[in-house]
Amino acid sequence: MSELETITPESKTKHKLTYSSLGHDYISIIEQLHDQVIQVSLKGKPSLTDTEHTLNLYDKMIERIRRAQGITMFYLIVDLNQFENPKANYRRLIIHKITEEIEKGVIRYTCILSPERVTKARMKILSLFNKNLKISYHHNQFNALERIEKEIAHIQSPALYTPLNTPYDKSWRKRKYIQVNGRPLRIENHPDWNIKAPDRSYELNVFLIDNNIILIKDSGHLSEEYAVQSGEIFQKVLEKAGRKLYFVADLSDLRSATRRARKAIKVIGEALYDNWIHHYYVFTGFTKTLFLIYKSIQPQKLNNATIVDSMYEGLGNCISDQEFGSRLSLELEEENYPYEQLNQYSKEALIKLIQKQQGEINFLKRNQSKRTKEIFEALSSISWDETFQPKKLKIDDPEDVFYDLFNAVTILQQDAFNIVEEQKNLNKTLEEKVLERTQEIRLKEANLSSLIENTTDRIFSVDRDFRLLVVNRAYRQYLFENYGKEVTSGHRIADIFPNKIFEYWMPFYARAFNGEIVKKLETRKVMGHDKYYELSFYPIRKENEEITGVSVFIKDISEQQAQKQRLLLQNEELKKVNSELDKFVYSASHDLRAPLSSVLGLIQISKTENQNEQINGYMDLMEKSISRLDHFIRDIIDYSRNTRLEIKKDIIQFEKLVGEIFDELHFLEESKNIDRLVEIDQQWSFVNDHRRLNVIFRNVLSNAIRYSNPFRNDSFVKVAITTRKHEVSIIIQDNGYGIPTEHLEKIFDMFYRANTHKQGSGLGLYIVKDTVNKLNGNISVSSQVNEGTTFCITLPNLSTE
Repeated sequence: MSELETITPESKTKHKLTYSSLGHDYISIIEQLHDQVIQVSLKGKPSLTDTEHTLNLYDKMIERIRRAQGITMFYLIVDLNQFENPKANYRRLIIHKITEEIEKGVIRYTCILSPERVTKARMKILSLFNKNLKISYHHNQFNALERIEKEIAHIQSPALYTPLNTPYDKSWRKRKYIQVNGRPLRIENHPDWNIKAPDRSYELNVFLIDNNIILIKDSGHLSEEYAVQSGEIFQKVLEKAGRKLYFVADLSDLRSATRRARKAIKVIGEALYDNWIHHYYVFTGFTKTLFLIYKSIQPQKLNNATIVDSMYEGLGNCISDQEFGSRLSLELEEENYPYEQLNQYSKEALIKLIQKQQGEINFLKRNQSKRTKEIFEALSSISWDETFQPKKLKIDDPEDVFYDLFNAVTILQQDAFNIVEEQKNLNKTLEEKVLERTQEIRLKEANLSSLIENTTDRIFSVDRDFRLLVVNRAYRQYLFENYGKEVTSGHRIADIFPNKIFEYWMPFYARAFNGEIVKKLETRKVMGHDKYYELSFYPIRKENEEITGVSVFIKDISEQQAQKQRLLLQNEELKKVNSELDKFVYSASHDLRAPLSSVLGLIQISKTENQNEQINGYMDLMEKSISRLDHFIRDIIDYSRNTRLEIKKDIIQFEKLVGEIFDELHFLEESKNIDRLVEIDQQWSFVNDHRRLNVIFRNVLSNAIRYSNPFRNDSFVKVAITTRKHEVSIIIQDNGYGIPTEHLEKIFDMFYRANTHKQGSGLGLYIVKDTVNKLNGNISVSSQVNEGTTFCITLPNLSTE
C-alpha cells in the first residue's frame, strides 16, 4: 500500500490524501473541498485492512487541518458512487466512525453520495433509529454541497461566508475565474460565442473553462436558425481549444425547440460527436424527455452522456474525471434487501415501515390507472379527431413515474400537429402555385400566339407526317396569294406545294428531324427587285429529347441586305476619302516645309554677313515666325502618322534617344540656362515604336524648356527612366512656371493652351496623349504654379522574350 499527500494549487490551506491498495483494486481519497468541507471518495472493493487504513487517513487529515488552520468542526461528504458493497463488519466500522465523530462534535453534518437503492435504504433505517445522526442521501456532489452550504450559511455571518459555487449571471461573460465546488476555474468567453435574439426570445452563452470544458447555457425558444448558429459557435470554441473537450450543457431554462431546430441539433451533434470526452446535461421536464426519446433511438450516440442536476455538478464531474482518471465503469450487482438489519429493530417500527410502503403501492396503482387513461385519450385524438389540437398533459412532480412519459406524449402531439399544419400549408401553397403557374402559362401562350399570329414573318410547324401544327396569318396569306389555297392546322404541306418544290425542301426538313438547326438564305425576284429571305428550321423536342416535329421561320431580310450593301459602299468611299486626305496632308506638309526650309537656310546665311542691327532684328522675327509654322506642320505630320501607321517594334536605347531630342531642342532660346538631368536604369531590353517615342519625348521636353522660369538661376529639366520586364516608367520633371489647377484637366485637349504668354500650336500635348493611348500606355500630370510640372508615363514592353 502507498500514501500520497498533495497540496492543491488553488490554496495552500486545502489538503488531499490518497490511499491505494497493493493491487490498486481499492482507492480512497480524502480531500478538503472548502475550509470546513471534507470529502471521502471510496472506489473499488475494500478489505478489512483497507477500511482501517482509510479511517486512519481520515484522522490524519482532520489533525492536519486542525494544526494548520485551527478548524475543529467539519461537514462530511462520503462519495460511494464507485464503491462496491463491503461486508457487514466493514460497514459497521465506517458507521461507528461517523457516529463517533458526530457525538464528539467533529462532524456537524454528513452527506452520502450513492446510486444504489440498498445504500439509501440502509441510511434511512439508520437515521430512523439514531436521532443524533445528521445525515442525508444525495445523487451527486452538487446537491450535497448545496445542502452543506445552507448549513454553513445558517451558522456563520454572511460577511464571512464564501459561496462554494459562483452564482450564474451576466457577469460570467467578463469574468476570468469562477468558483466550482470551492475551486477557482479559469473561464473564457468572446462576443461571437453568444447569441441574443432581437426579440429576446432566445439567448445562448458559450464558455471555455480551463481550456478543457465547453459550457453551454441557453434560455428561451430555440429556432432552426439559432440551432445552426450554435453549431458554428461550438466549432469556434473547439478550434480555440485545439483539443477534445468535456461538454456541459445547462438546458434548464430552454422552454421549447422547433422540430426543425431539433433536426439541426441532431446533425450538429453527430458531426461533433468525436470531439467530446463526455457529455453532461442539465434538463427540465421538456428537454429531459427529448433526450430520453433520442437516446431510445440512437443509444450508441449517447453512451458517454450523463444527466446531472446542475451545471456545477457537471463541471465538478469533469474536474473529478481529470483528477482521478477515467470513470470506473463498475457493473453493480443486484443486492438483496438488508433483511439482517431489520432484526435489530422492534416490531412496532417494522409494522410502521410496512404500512408506509403499502400506502405508497396503493397510491401508485390508482395513479397508474388515471395516467394511462389520459395518455390513451391524448393519443387517440391524433388518429380519430379531425379537429385535433395538442392536449397538454399536466404533471408537476418530476419524481412521478409517468413524468417523462407524459412529456414525451406532449412533445409527440405537438410534433404531429406541426407536421399536419405544415402539410396543410404546403398543400395550400402548392395549389396556389399551381394556379399561379397555370395562369402564367396561359398568359405566355396567349402572348406567344398573339406574337406568332401578328408578326410579318412567316411561321409554321409540321409533325413527322408533314401535317401543319401551327400556321400564322402571314404564312396563310402567302399560300393563298401564291398557290390559291386556304390552309389551317392539319393540312399536309405535300398537298399544298408542287412535288418539285416539296422535294427541294425535303433535305432541310430531314436535317432538322435529325436534330440540326438549319439556316438557308434564299433570293427571289419580286416586281423586278431582289428580295432576300432567311429560312430557319428548328427541331421540336419533347422532354425526353425525342424530336416530334420541325418549326420553320421565314424572315424577309431584304432591308437588312440593302443596308449592308450601303454600308459596304460607304466604307469603300470612306477608305478612298481617307486615302486622299492622307495624300493631301503629306503633299501639303511637304510642299509647305520645302520653301520654309529654304528660307530658314537663307536667313542663317544672311546672318553671317555684315548687316546692320535693324536687318538682323527683322531676320530674327522672320526666323521665329517660320519656326512656329514649321513646328505646327510637324505636329500635323506627327498626328497623321500616329493615326495612320501601324505600331512598329524597335529596340529602344533610351540614352541615345533622349540625347538626340535634347540636341534637337538645343536651338531653343530658353534652353541656354537650363540644366539637363538624365537618369536611365535600363536593365531590361525594351521594345516599342521608336518614331512614336520620339514624338512623346520631343513634345514634353520642348514644353518643359519653353515654359521654364527665366527668373530662376537653378532651372532644370529632369528625365528619369526605369525599364522592367513588362513596362517602362518615364518621369519628366521641371521647375518652370507650372500649370494652374483649373487648366490641368484640359491640357490634353486639341488646340488648348494653358499659357498665353508663350506661342504654341496647342497640339503638342494632344498628340502626346493620343500617341500614348495608341501604344496602350498611361500618362498623368501634376503641377504647382511657380514650382514646376511632372509628367509620369508608363508604356508596355513589346518584347516577345
